[in-house]
Amino acid sequence: MTRGRRWAAWILGGVAVALVVFAVTVTAVVRSQWFYDRVRRSIVDTVETATGGRVEIASFQFDWHTLRAEVRAFTLHGTEPAGKPPLLRADSVSVGLKLVSILRRDVDIAYLNVSAPRIYLIVGPDGRTNIPEPKVAKKSGKPAVQTILDLAIGRFSLENGRFGVTPPAATSNRP
Repeated sequence: MTRGRRWAAWILGGVAVALVVFAVTVTAVVRSQWFYDRVRRSIVDTVETATGGRVEIASFQFDWHTLRAEVRAFTLHGTEPAGKPPLLRADSVSVGLKLVSILRRDVDIAYLNVSAPRIYLIVGPDGRTNIPEPKVAKKSGKPAVQTILDLAIGRFSLENGRFGVTPPAATSNRP
């Protein structure tokens, strides 16, 4: 074997070893508690910023083989007073992700399943509700419904949900 071929073999071998070490490292990180805690915190921060509410999550699981994430005991608190039920509580929320482009970090939502959602909407006498305002202003002039429709969700399902409304207190004009 010539000297040039030996160098090429060493370089290719080094690249192969580096790729294997990289793959093992990524796999270890994705399966680590640190990764789960970081993703869980990211979910909470993102939802809190987008909604303006306070979020609680009991547990988070992610299966990187199927790109499926599941949140258990999801709670979104709005502006309801203490002692009242939260705006939204769901037993579980699962999301299937679909990679569109790795280079552009483009991901679509293949499906979104919400199990046993319970929504408690409070409407005050002045018409205000317990729906919080997002912490960041909208960047587009599109209505919120259009933004949700633009998310490219393949399938959306709600199972065993309840919706409760507390109407405004009746006011009497009688003396």
